[in-house]
Amino acid sequence: MKTMHSLHTTLPLLLALLTPLIPQGRQVLPTHVLFRDLRFRQGFVLSHADSSKGRSVEAVLNLGDANNVPAWRLCQWATKYSLATSPCTQPAADDLSYENQGKKVLVGRGNSPNRDLILEVRGSAEYGDRARRSGESWPHLLIEQDAVVLRPLDELDRIRFALSLRLLYCINRMSQNQYDPGLHAAQFQMFFIIRNISPDSPDRDDFFWFGVPFFDNRHDIPPAYMAQDAGKNDATGKFIYTVAGRSVGVAPLRPGQWLTLDADLLPFIRSGLQEAVKRGYLQDADPSHYAAANMNLGWEIPGTFDAAIQIRDLHVSAVTGGNYEIHPATANSEEEFERLANALKPGDELVLHGGEYSQKNRRAVTANGTAEAPIVIRAAEGQSPLLTRPAEQIDRYNNIEFVDCSYLIIRRLRFRGGSSGVRFIRGHHITFEDCEVFETGNNALTMNSGDCDSFIIRRNHLHHTGLSTTRPTEGEGMYIGCHDGSCITTNTLVEGNYIHHLRSTSDGGNDGIEIKAGSYGNIVRDNVIHDTNIGRQYPGIFVYGGGPGINIVESNAIWNAGEGIQVVSDAIVRNNIIFNCSVTGITAAPHVAVRQMRNVTIVNNTVVNHPKGVLVRWSEAVNMVFANNAVYCPGRTAIDASEMADATAGANCVEGHLAGVVVDGSRFLDGGRISQAFIEPQENDFWPRSGSPLIGQADGAFTVERDFNRTVRQPPCDIGAYETEGQAQNPGWKVQAGFKPMQ
Repeated sequence: MKTMHSLHTTLPLLLALLTPLIPQGRQVLPTHVLFRDLRFRQGFVLSHADSSKGRSVEAVLNLGDANNVPAWRLCQWATKYSLATSPCTQPAADDLSYENQGKKVLVGRGNSPNRDLILEVRGSAEYGDRARRSGESWPHLLIEQDAVVLRPLDELDRIRFALSLRLLYCINRMSQNQYDPGLHAAQFQMFFIIRNISPDSPDRDDFFWFGVPFFDNRHDIPPAYMAQDAGKNDATGKFIYTVAGRSVGVAPLRPGQWLTLDADLLPFIRSGLQEAVKRGYLQDADPSHYAAANMNLGWEIPGTFDAAIQIRDLHVSAVTGGNYEIHPATANSEEEFERLANALKPGDELVLHGGEYSQKNRRAVTANGTAEAPIVIRAAEGQSPLLTRPAEQIDRYNNIEFVDCSYLIIRRLRFRGGSSGVRFIRGHHITFEDCEVFETGNNALTMNSGDCDSFIIRRNHLHHTGLSTTRPTEGEGMYIGCHDGSCITTNTLVEGNYIHHLRSTSDGGNDGIEIKAGSYGNIVRDNVIHDTNIGRQYPGIFVYGGGPGINIVESNAIWNAGEGIQVVSDAIVRNNIIFNCSVTGITAAPHVAVRQMRNVTIVNNTVVNHPKGVLVRWSEAVNMVFANNAVYCPGRTAIDASEMADATAGANCVEGHLAGVVVDGSRFLDGGRISQAFIEPQENDFWPRSGSPLIGQADGAFTVERDFNRTVRQPPCDIGAYETEGQAQNPGWKVQAGFKPMQ
């Protein structure tokens, strides 16, 4: 990455006059996306299991559109179980899968928790009871693609590689006597072919392997590796140069935890070329003669392991000329950030260095990337840029507005002040992640000025809103959609955010996350929300519904709100932990903005210590379910319900007064005392204790597949947000102030 050099002139006076006008940023020259279909929507051409057949195609794995031409090849070398005859199945609405005894390939679309790609290998089926022996081939499951453009290494400023991945599981099926770590392993890695493309070079078309290791069962972080490709019949004999995982940001992969990487691979590739020449595998050391020509990503299983990994947000691009880069101390125009941001083209990146970026006038950005080449606006590594404005303007301007943007990523920026902190005015395919928005006059983040679609709002810290004192003010953490339904938000993921201390002095409220009428297809999960009760007392999460699809609210932790969760229509509310709210834990009741209550499912929530645990008003409601909830409000009202007779209910465990329902041993169960149900409820530990009436008592007809910790529920299942599976203590995140780790 390079900053702009000073202007050189032989006229000192002219230099002195012009220097303040030099912009402290540099325009990006073209960014070349190296590979296509990075969300795997176009299916795969399937290799033969016999690698000697080269690139001949055994089958085409379509994903719902037979007219698509796949960009990726799915390689299944040395397998006993080809996917060629396996049908395409749809295990969930947004998931498509090919599966057999030896493997599974699943593509998740939209807001699926399984997006973008899951690769699962089953070494136990491939090897059976006999461990692999020296010299024998081993199963592969990887994706491969040739680069769409060949850019000589010397033309590049960097090769950007970004990826999020999550190990789902890895199990060694070998006995202690069988397992030899020098011979057996489970490895997930990426390789580039770095090929000589010069027609005049003695190494024309020769290559070496450049590798990035993500997971190796034998190491917390995979080490560097340099050797000849050998050990099996189809080995290429070429040089392998694999960097140490730590050098590109790899951390130990623990099951269920996400790892996000964003690294420049070019320096490592250059080092690999020099090492290949030094060791005699190549003769030509000129970087201008080489290019990244191919990549593969996936599993190699030279041992009896069952393992699966999930891949998201893959990005590989060759950048020629650098990035925009800006420093606040040297930007003499306070609109410099805005000017640069509005000049970005697809594939460009604007990097903000630490410091304060203040602006007195409106700050508005319009940036439109593409699916294959999104625009990125982010903080420099290890730095904390702050976008702000004068305190006296807290009621006059929003801090920043993103207007009609698309395929835009905003990452690790801080926004202080403004009426609204961050306002999205229309837009689609925008990711807003790892940012902080705070000390606003009104709300923190708004999407109520036109339709918005396919946003990802992830791991942001929103706090201390509604600070205006000159007039009544709202203070929502997120205000999504228009109050009257004239604009809606669809297909948006709101996950892993930390939202707290929201103030309001108006009837508009200080909800943590509010999704207005007509919006649908949205997922709100794994957020931590508390203290949305300063000045006014409003819900932690409020979803109205009324659109043609549903919204999902799951696995959130909420306390010290007015209502914990309020829902009207068209929603699934599941696996939430809600406690110590001042009005209710859950309110499910009509609202003037939604014409009809319908299609609400409230299941497997833990609701504790509220004046009213659950308030239900379902007169004339259609298709309503209330099941497997743990509602404990000792000395107060657990359930206050009317018109629930036509609703479906089952196995709700309660302590506290009841109105409109009775303990009948079927729909509502006697939950005993709160101290018998949970480990330490006074310490916000709502894990069911041994012998709890919650354990194994859920109604199987309504059981949710996974729990608050994303643990798979196995029958007989538990009531409430947690599934104990025989564990005496919570193995997952302890409910507390701060971010909930994303699963």
